[in-house]
Amino acid sequence: MEVGSASARRGVSPAALVFFIIVAVAALVLCYFVYSAKEDWRKNYEEQTEKLNLANSDKEKCDQLVKDWEKTAGVTLEYLKAELTEEQDTVKKLIDAERQKASAALALADTRQQAWQKASDELARKTVEVMQRDTQIQVAVDKVNQSYKNYRDDKEKDLGELRKELESKQAAARRAEQEMRAAQAQMTAAAQEYNKDKLNWVAERVLLMARIKDLLPVPGLASVGQIVTVDAYTDSASINLGKRQRVKHGMLFEVYSITPGGEQNIKGRAEVLTVGDLASAVALRDVEPANPVLPGDYLRNPFLRPHPKFVVAGWFPPELDYREAEIKQLVRQWGGEVQDEVTVDTDYLVLGQYALLPRVVDEKAKQAAQRGLDQFNAAKTFGHVILNVERFLNLARPG
Repeated sequence: MEVGSASARRGVSPAALVFFIIVAVAALVLCYFVYSAKEDWRKNYEEQTEKLNLANSDKEKCDQLVKDWEKTAGVTLEYLKAELTEEQDTVKKLIDAERQKASAALALADTRQQAWQKASDELARKTVEVMQRDTQIQVAVDKVNQSYKNYRDDKEKDLGELRKELESKQAAARRAEQEMRAAQAQMTAAAQEYNKDKLNWVAERVLLMARIKDLLPVPGLASVGQIVTVDAYTDSASINLGKRQRVKHGMLFEVYSITPGGEQNIKGRAEVLTVGDLASAVALRDVEPANPVLPGDYLRNPFLRPHPKFVVAGWFPPELDYREAEIKQLVRQWGGEVQDEVTVDTDYLVLGQYALLPRVVDEKAKQAAQRGLDQFNAAKTFGHVILNVERFLNLARPG
């Protein structure tokens, strides 16, 4: 009671004292929280300040890098920004132009769609008309088919009659063909008999001419026979030589005539096709229309004369198919005699080159050419026949 009395004397009650204590504790707690918040704010401020300093440092580095790049590139960042802005403006203009084109294309598409819709409507109308026409055509076709069926039935009846008539005519044609073949066989046999009779007639005519005109042997330059008949349409002829004169199939004769001046007129060649006893059939080769072969023209083949005498002289170049030794061997093979020099008994001179160009320096060639020239002059003096290699081979080899 004394204590309470003392407090009462001071003027502070216990409840006030408790309230004061609670307030004091709350103040202390508040101060603690304020201090903690201040410390957090201070730490945050320091962190933000440090970040700002780092950002400023990075900005300075970036500015320095930009300046270094501008020095290196020779352009400023503001110039690039202006270029970028200009490019953006250009792209914007292009986009606007494309948009305008797209709008125009859309408008054109709309116009075409309208035209297509109109054409589609017209097509539908035409389709209906075509279907109507198809119906009409089908009706007409049915009528035509019926008419055709009736016509075909009628024609089949006629065709049956025609077939019977055709079979009858074919049988008659087969009989006629058999008769014709028999007639052809008779004609072929008759033609063969005629050719045989004609060849015999030619042989008899040759003998008659030989007796009357004494044509065996035939006069002329080394001639061995003559042309008896000529068929200008088939380029064939008959000659007064046959198996008795040693004529063989495929043998070649040179055909010539003697001009009024006594010169030889070479007309072509005659190749033996058919050989008889005293006459043969020949085919005429290399004959010019302006210089035709005529009956009475002379024939010449050096190998039909009994033991013909040859002289081979002159230069025979290596490029020729036949050399001097081969030509001599060919003469001996056909029954001829090879002489060293041209004499009065020589029949033929086979002459190579006898006039050489000045550039030829081969001594053997010069000697051979000089010998050819000497034999050429001798043959001209005696009037012998002179043959070059080509003419000799044409007479010596079969056609």
